[in-house]
Amino acid sequence: MKQTSIKKRIEIGSLILFLLLWVSINSLAQKISEVRYTYNVSNVQSKYEIIQLNIRNDTNEKMLLWFEQDTSFQKKSIGDKVKRHFFSTKGYFSLVRVITEYGSTLTGFETDLFFTFYKIIEPQKTFSIQVICKIPNKRDIVKSLKEMIITTTPTQMEKERLNIFKIDGLERLSFQPVTLIINGVDL
Repeated sequence: MKQTSIKKRIEIGSLILFLLLWVSINSLAQKISEVRYTYNVSNVQSKYEIIQLNIRNDTNEKMLLWFEQDTSFQKKSIGDKVKRHFFSTKGYFSLVRVITEYGSTLTGFETDLFFTFYKIIEPQKTFSIQVICKIPNKRDIVKSLKEMIITTTPTQMEKERLNIFKIDGLERLSFQPVTLIINGVDL
């Protein structure tokens, strides 16, 4: 009888832990919807597809989005992902160094999708990514792209004790347009 009681407690505890984990994973309230368009270029007999991912920030705080090319890095903590993208040295600089040293004076900042790109999505706003690719496409571009997208919020960063949102110049060098257009060949 005592073992049955312990087993029940373990089952209930496991269920509660699972629910808490599920809630924390989904706490960003990030919604990604997909729209597809196709068109032909008749004089060269080519068919193309435009895939649009709409990323909606359904939180009441800003959301920071960037891309990580190494999808095996997805298993790391959000703190590790932030450190890799913003604080690790890429060539002669780190992204946070560019933001803090040149963020107030830099104009016409040319961004690289996997090294210097990031977007701040305001609360209740949507950011779109359009990928143009030739049909037939041998890869699942949407799956690949979704695996590369990383997002975080100030609340998550407080838990990691990283105040990335308080860096002076962060908003100024954020990608400003509401749509990013990518050639599918580049992914």
